[in-house]
Amino acid sequence: MARIALLCALVLAAGAGLFLMLRGGGGESIDAGDGRAGEVEEPVAPLEAPGLQGLPGGRRGSQSPAELEAPPAPEPPAPVPGEILLRLTVVDDATGEAIPRALVWGESAREPCPRLPDDRHLSPPPSPLASQALQPSHACDAEGRFELDTSRVARPDAQALDVFAGSPGHVIGVACAVRLPGETTLRLKRGLTLAGRVTDLQGRPLADAIVLARPGATTPPVPGHGGWASSDEQGEFKLEGLLAGALKVRVGREGFYPLDLPAEDPSDARPRTYVLTPAFVLRFRLRTNDGRAPVNPTVRLTWSTQPPKERLSILELVGDENSDGILTQGVAIPATTPTVRIEFKAEGYATWVRAEEPVPPEGGERTIPITLGRDTTQGGLRLVLENERGERQSYAALDGLSPLITPLDRQDLQAGVLSEHGEDLRFPSLPLGRYRILLRAHAHAPLTAEALVVGGTETEVRLRLAPPARLRVRFTAAETRIVRFQLLRDGMPVAALPEPGSTAAHEPGKPEGLPTLAAGEGGVLLGGLTSGTYVVEVLNDDLEHTRTSVTLREGQTEELEIRVMSR
Repeated sequence: MARIALLCALVLAAGAGLFLMLRGGGGESIDAGDGRAGEVEEPVAPLEAPGLQGLPGGRRGSQSPAELEAPPAPEPPAPVPGEILLRLTVVDDATGEAIPRALVWGESAREPCPRLPDDRHLSPPPSPLASQALQPSHACDAEGRFELDTSRVARPDAQALDVFAGSPGHVIGVACAVRLPGETTLRLKRGLTLAGRVTDLQGRPLADAIVLARPGATTPPVPGHGGWASSDEQGEFKLEGLLAGALKVRVGREGFYPLDLPAEDPSDARPRTYVLTPAFVLRFRLRTNDGRAPVNPTVRLTWSTQPPKERLSILELVGDENSDGILTQGVAIPATTPTVRIEFKAEGYATWVRAEEPVPPEGGERTIPITLGRDTTQGGLRLVLENERGERQSYAALDGLSPLITPLDRQDLQAGVLSEHGEDLRFPSLPLGRYRILLRAHAHAPLTAEALVVGGTETEVRLRLAPPARLRVRFTAAETRIVRFQLLRDGMPVAALPEPGSTAAHEPGKPEGLPTLAAGEGGVLLGGLTSGTYVVEVLNDDLEHTRTSVTLREGQTEELEIRVMSR
């Protein structure tokens, strides 16, 4: 299925951040809860439709609900009545005493491990997630013992499970790749607590707000670096079982705009107060001047704050069409801005612009009628990838950052550019003119192409993939720690991509998708580079900001070990 991404109209402008949820690899699980899971959602969020994304010029879109659905479960083998699949004992790591009623579940074993559980075990209810869940829920007895046998649940297809256990106040424990049948003991450590209150702008407590935590940019995705809590009638929340380290925290509640905090550390025990702003939701009723149904309607909202902020979204068409057009799904912005600029378009149509739309400070919802005019001067661009033997390669399998497209003739790119990520990379609706496109992936050297788009036609460009230069960086210190760093060339930061599945933290830190890099004791393998001389610069505030030079060559991997010293 083709993947489509929304790129920012101003390629070098920072886009509105979307909270990226950590997604597991699916597979069967022994469900410790009620078999339900969900996410903190915006009051009326734009659809993350199959393959669609609202991130400007950066990363690939999150998985769609259709992609998250597991395939139909195969018929399980006939169980042996009473066969013991798993014996588990859960104890407190400090005291060695049994932890009664600890919840236990399993997920198909996979690397890397230890790891965070899948979202369905770490996110708040109530949205059910399709899975091959082994139900019902399971908990240890009063002696901290748990026993699973085939009289309670069918034998899973997996031959080994990553087995998890959780208990209030403790960090979730995991035993990796436990063979079935098998037995193990999990020792749970006492964890830290992130606590505080959620209020509105007037300081009134907000009940039922969800506080959701995920690993920060320099925090490895392991148990203790994620979880959620709900606020009570006094607005108070308590998120337990955490480890020290920066967490990305999102606070959300119906009718309010989500609050994102990029670096909350539970080792700082001070109580927090999170203040939510009312949300203003815009919907659009669309018509076209040629009677055709609009395809991939996109909107960019820029609110008049200082500095200005913006939000790019691809919207779903909802409901039945009538004489006034067809309604879109809503998109929310904070109600603290006086006005909002709206840029709206669909594939093949000119951009509709409203420079100022007033925003009520109390929030609420508004529907705006729009008539889109056909733009016959637009053209298309197709990029075809080939390997060194001239064989066609799938762009969807490239597993890289989203493409960066830069207009070279000062074309008007209001409301963004759509790209379709399938066997080829397609830009189906571009204003005529010249463009530069940059493609980056860990397994290949960066690719740059320039192309001329002509109205009414699709221009095709063929690109030859080349092997990258790679760099494996390891940091040594007196004690194990996460080291933040950046890669420089000619004094400027460059994009270096950790291998897919790496536990090294990275996130788009700049408009060009430039990652913030981090590595732990095992180091990190960086790819997507060209030949040349680079500098590795340590960035931690409490470490000496050393600079270490290294020369890389395409098709080769250079090993570099750096000793870091405290200031």
